[in-house]
Amino acid sequence: MGMEDLPIIIPYRLDESWQGRGDELRLFLRSVDRNVTGLSRICLVTDRVPDWLNRDEPSIMVVDQGNPFAHCKDANLFLKVQLALEALGGPARWCFSADDSAFLWPCDLRVLPVVFNGTPRDWYAAQNGKWYRRMVHTFDWLAEHGVRMDYAYDCHVPQVFSLTAGDIAMVPYGDGQGFCIYTLWRGLEGIGRGGVYQPLVVSRYASPEDVVRVRPSLPFCTYNDPPFGAGLRELLFRLFPDKSRFEK
Repeated sequence: MGMEDLPIIIPYRLDESWQGRGDELRLFLRSVDRNVTGLSRICLVTDRVPDWLNRDEPSIMVVDQGNPFAHCKDANLFLKVQLALEALGGPARWCFSADDSAFLWPCDLRVLPVVFNGTPRDWYAAQNGKWYRRMVHTFDWLAEHGVRMDYAYDCHVPQVFSLTAGDIAMVPYGDGQGFCIYTLWRGLEGIGRGGVYQPLVVSRYASPEDVVRVRPSLPFCTYNDPPFGAGLRELLFRLFPDKSRFEK
């Protein structure tokens, strides 16, 4: 018996896209259309979609949900994934992705590797900043629930999980300082070590300078706004010039 195709869940905010255009999502969907097999549906969880989105495409599903958690952005992501899993009928396995990434190589979604970043708890504890404290809280919460994590799994790359909506709902994600998503979810799955090291599979664009010094030569690329607005957007449109079936 073959493996079932998987949905990709994308918690989405159009107002957080570059200049409000939704180009990151457009490029991500073009990369999916060209390179991904083993896909069942695209599930966007958002209260606003781009004008160019083809709502008539059968594999597009939109779950209407805004962002009620003002104090913790990640809590909104937890909520949106929980609602998506309920709307999808509880798939056994599913892919989670942000819009600011792309599949650069042909890929079977059903056999995506587990990717880790390899950074241990004590390194995060020695840093200053809200996100670092959130990561330490994630390690410690998992340890309190009997799960030891040798290192973090937060990598800005599409990843497949096997958690249920109930698994996510049991985490107090709306309270306190919140949790780091990938590391928490891997811990809930009982994965505390192992996988593929992020630099081996991801071309990361973290600064404008990376646009000229990082080659998009690995299976995935991920980025943030500064490099996207400094030339990466144009590079990705050259890589993916053709409309996808997800566009009007």
